[in-house]
Amino acid sequence: MNAASYRLPLVLLALAAAAPAAHAQVKPAAKPAAQDTSTAAAIALLRSDIRAGKKELIAQALGLTEAQGKVFWPMYNTYDAQAAKLGDERVALIMDFAKHYETMTDAKALELATKAADIESRRVKLRADQIPLMSKSLPGKLVARFVQVDAYINKAIDLKVADELPFVQ
Repeated sequence: MNAASYRLPLVLLALAAAAPAAHAQVKPAAKPAAQDTSTAAAIALLRSDIRAGKKELIAQALGLTEAQGKVFWPMYNTYDAQAAKLGDERVALIMDFAKHYETMTDAKALELATKAADIESRRVKLRADQIPLMSKSLPGKLVARFVQVDAYINKAIDLKVADELPFVQ
């Protein structure tokens, strides 16, 4: 499968991923607890859908044999669970950004920027750590294609989220 055949689903995935960020940017600094709960539930549901869509795109892009799938998917599921924890941190960071947007201090801005850089570096490291793990039992080209597709999907999501978040003022 070539890259063009799954670009549209990637764009849709990126658009869906931006919804929490877009929702967060218009939130007032103080909001009722019930609204926080409903926002959290909506974000959790959306993230679940995104993860399922991402898994489907990866399956299409990799074209695994049945034997490769039996090896790959348990490793991927472990990776995805770890990546989801980083995603939780990122959502919390975006919510913190939204909460403090109108009253942002220099210190808070630096705190948020530092946390964002830390989350991103851990996400890149997590993906890189998969290479030696997966290459022990899967062909190198397949592992490389997974790394490419995963990075592509994450970058598409990152770009859309970044497009939706306002700059610090």
